[in-house]
Amino acid sequence: MKKNNLYDLILVIISVLYNCFVYSFGRMFPDRAILVGNALDLKIPYVGFFIYFYISWYLFIVLIPYLISFYDKDRFHKYLTMIFISLTVSLVIYILFPTVMIRTNLDLLTNSFTDRVVKFIYGVGSVNACAPSLHVLLASGYMLPLIGTKKIPVWLKVLGLLSGTLIILSTVLVKQHVLIDLVVAILINVVSWILVCKFKLDRFLRKIVK
Repeated sequence: MKKNNLYDLILVIISVLYNCFVYSFGRMFPDRAILVGNALDLKIPYVGFFIYFYISWYLFIVLIPYLISFYDKDRFHKYLTMIFISLTVSLVIYILFPTVMIRTNLDLLTNSFTDRVVKFIYGVGSVNACAPSLHVLLASGYMLPLIGTKKIPVWLKVLGLLSGTLIILSTVLVKQHVLIDLVVAILINVVSWILVCKFKLDRFLRKIVK
């Protein structure tokens, strides 16, 4: 592994660790959490099999950004800058407007292997710190750099866009989130991406990694 590639991997890992900090800190305000969810969320079916796509997030949030770094350094640095901005905005939202949801599928769970996996994820996860969804934030985050560039190969674009889409869908299909959590996360990312590209905010990161 080349030295630059190692640095890129370290930067990706740092972004994931920051994500863990934001999520952990965001769960500290359950007492004043606002309940999210509406009638439309109740119409979304529970599809337990999507828990495997949900779990795949832990792999792809490292793999896809790291692979991007091999083909397009500019997009890679923009991605990292956007993610740090988006995570910071998420942290502020968790502090000022904490949210909580109610899982409506608990009576549908069986003793099948898949549902036991779902129960395990429920046990280690939380129903608060919902909006924005960090699963959606990081998944949609690594999808954005893949759009509109010819430097990144088609196979990586397909892998990133397909995995990201399935992960986003999984968050509502396994009842870990409601629709507003997805909307807020994607909106934060889109605005952050536009700002990073327009004002070249990634130049600060470039100075650090040089």
